[in-house]
Amino acid sequence: MKRISDYTLFVFDWDGTLNSMSAAHRIYETIKRGLKFLRGGHNPKYSNINMTDIKRTVKSEELKNRIFAAAIDFLILFMKPKLHNDTLEMLKTLRKRGKKIVILSNGSGIRLRKELGTLGITGLFDMVVSAKDMGVIKPDPSGIRMVMRKMKTHAAETVYIGDTADDMLAARLAKVSACAVCCGFHSRARLKSMEPEYIFQSIEELYRNL
Repeated sequence: MKRISDYTLFVFDWDGTLNSMSAAHRIYETIKRGLKFLRGGHNPKYSNINMTDIKRTVKSEELKNRIFAAAIDFLILFMKPKLHNDTLEMLKTLRKRGKKIVILSNGSGIRLRKELGTLGITGLFDMVVSAKDMGVIKPDPSGIRMVMRKMKTHAAETVYIGDTADDMLAARLAKVSACAVCCGFHSRARLKSMEPEYIFQSIEELYRNL
């Protein structure tokens, strides 16, 4: 397996992956305990999912994620964005190496652009894409496929980095490599069950492996 630094196109999730969302994460855990439909159900491994299961999973996850994305977009109005440790250094390193860098998030485009502007990092990204605005909430892979078309990059050159099982499923459906970071909304055990090509405990660890 090639090193993660060998990819050309790095597509990042935002909430929980680059944006630490610690307060929102605590709220998410509270909601998850109180509402059964946010428990995520069974989490079959990549190798055990057939196309019928995938279609069923994507449909149910999209509904859940539309609700959750709307809740996050509301809650974020009362929070300030904060990058995980080493995020800025990692992005600058990728930029210096000539890598293509994109954000693909389920959050609204207005919120994403506002947060990136507040942090002063908008210029580090080639594209900022809201799956919500496209009407194709992850784990639907359409957002990743659109990014590859726009960036003129093949699947074999692309890695999607996220913090949830839905991010890993979206990567699989788009036929790109999946990289999990365990500093966001889902646990290492849940992320590992999705069999990503790469798994790191934090953005700091990912940065050290570039």
